[in-house]
Amino acid sequence: MRNVPAPSVTICSFRLGGGDGVSVEATKWAWAFGELGWRVRTLAG
Repeated sequence: MRNVPAPSVTICSFRLGGGDGVSVEATKWAWAFGELGWRVRTLAG
């Protein structure tokens, strides 16, 4: 069996962490990918 690294995903947006719809959905996606074992990064700016 090979040691395969976990897949990773980066969620990008202008702004994250607020109460707006995009931030809320990004949080949901980050949680879902994390539950699947993915490494999640966020990028805002």
